[in-house]
Amino acid sequence: MNFFTMFRNKSKLFWVNIGILGMINSVWASSLLFIINKKISGTPLPIFNDHDWVVFVVLLIVSFIVSALFQAYMIRMAYNLGNDLALEIFDKLRFTNFQDYLKYGEDRVRAVIQDVHTLQQFPSTFLEFFNSGVMVIIGAAYLFLIDPIAASMIFSMLLLLVGVYAYRNKQISY
Repeated sequence: MNFFTMFRNKSKLFWVNIGILGMINSVWASSLLFIINKKISGTPLPIFNDHDWVVFVVLLIVSFIVSALFQAYMIRMAYNLGNDLALEIFDKLRFTNFQDYLKYGEDRVRAVIQDVHTLQQFPSTFLEFFNSGVMVIIGAAYLFLIDPIAASMIFSMLLLLVGVYAYRNKQISY
C-alpha cells in the first residue's frame, strides 16, 4: 500500500490540515520572535505600540493553543494509523500457519512491526521539518530585510560550510 495513500485514507483533509496548522504555528512563532526582537532593539512596533505587552500575551496564548491542537491532531492520527497497521499485520499473522511464519522469519516480522512504529512517527517528523522550514524562510527573509549585506555574508558562509561538510562526508564514506 502506498504510504501517502494511508494518510489520505485516514483523513481526506490530512495534508490540508497539516499545511494549515503548520503554517499557523510557524507564523505565530515568527510573530513572537518579531516582537521580542523589536523590544530588544528598542524600536516600536508598527501597530499597537502602547499595548505591545497585550499583543505579546495574546500571541503567546494563541501560539500555545494552536500548538496544543496541532499536536493533539497529529498524535491521534499517528496513533490510529499505527494501530490499524499493527492490527492488520497481526491479523495476517494470526491466520498464517506456523510453517509460513517460520518461512517469513521472526526477524522479518519484528522488522515490519518496527516499520509500523516508524510510520507512526512520520507525521510529527514531517511537521517539525515543515515548521522548521517555514521558520528558516521567515527568519532569512527578516534577516535580508534588516541587513541584506550581512545576510548575504551569513548565507555565503553557510553555503561554504555545507560544501565542506558534503565534501568531508563524501571522503569519509569511501
